[in-house]
Amino acid sequence: MLKNFTFTKMEKKIQIRRKGFMGRIIPIVLIAVLFSVTFQSCQKDESILNAAPGGQLKSASISTVSQSSSISTVLITNLISKINGYVTKGELQSGIANALVSKLKNVIKSVDKGNEKPAMNQLQAVINQVDGLVGSDTIDTTIGNGIIFDIRALAGENPTYTDPRDGKVYKTIKIGDQIWMAENLAYLPSVNSLILSGTKPYYYVNGYWGTNTADAKATDNYKTYGVLYNWPAAKTASPEGWHLPSDAEWTQLANYLIDNGYGVYKDIYIAKALAATTSWWGSRINATIGYDLSSNNSSGFTALPGGGLLGHALIRPGQAGFWWSATESTASTAWSRTLRYVKATLIRSTQDEYKDKWMGFSVRCIRN
Repeated sequence: MLKNFTFTKMEKKIQIRRKGFMGRIIPIVLIAVLFSVTFQSCQKDESILNAAPGGQLKSASISTVSQSSSISTVLITNLISKINGYVTKGELQSGIANALVSKLKNVIKSVDKGNEKPAMNQLQAVINQVDGLVGSDTIDTTIGNGIIFDIRALAGENPTYTDPRDGKVYKTIKIGDQIWMAENLAYLPSVNSLILSGTKPYYYVNGYWGTNTADAKATDNYKTYGVLYNWPAAKTASPEGWHLPSDAEWTQLANYLIDNGYGVYKDIYIAKALAATTSWWGSRINATIGYDLSSNNSSGFTALPGGGLLGHALIRPGQAGFWWSATESTASTAWSRTLRYVKATLIRSTQDEYKDKWMGFSVRCIRN
């Protein structure tokens, strides 16, 4: 009995030791397995971020997506409304307006039938007619040149626009059914250092602290990035025939790019399609603006990182760009859009940041 008892006791000790050993080894094995799975998952995530162009995912280089040059019937309809508006205001004879409108409606019919080449010829005929009317002083020069500009723009020619207030020449770009300036607005009637207001218009040049407009215009930041405006100034800064885009118009731009394949990796990653190929800081994160700048700007929008004035602090050029919309959020705030060098999306301002009307942001004008 003693032997049996001793054996049983020893057996229990061995079993206890085995359990202790297994109790220690099982957690170690589980930790190793979990680490292996996590490591493989991390490798997978890293491979997605750093996938080479041409893989199964959408490449960061989307040069195959070209800007559509097709005629926009929406913009033709807008032009017809403008022409009728000139008649209403007594600025254009109804007979001339009716003739132009009739020809433009024929262009719409040609486009709807898929006959784009004849439509282009019809548009050229309208341009020739308006040009002749301007030359004979039958139509106001500003109105005539505006009609010609709109026709060239809606046909996808991306004509330049000269601001009559200061002679500044701007590139333009047709994106979907919108005509945008392809540069930040640089209209600078006055310049302020750090006077802040959400009710009175103020104009700033990033990095310039004086009040002399000539000196401000001589700076590299002005020449490259244009002017920073508080919201009251932004609302009235656009030249005639242009306006500060609404929140809805910014959304329309984003949706067009998303719906037409400009996104990188994901449809909503359209920041690279909007951003310029120069001036942005570099990034190692694929699909972001700063990753391979040469693959940016497939839309032709050419967004530059002009920085911004946020209180008494400046966001330096290179890392971000901020642009106002014309749409108020509250009595003291308005919606804006932001691009950052380490981000892949066009960011709409949140409820509590980048919206205060006294902040200094860039302006991108859109055609009326």
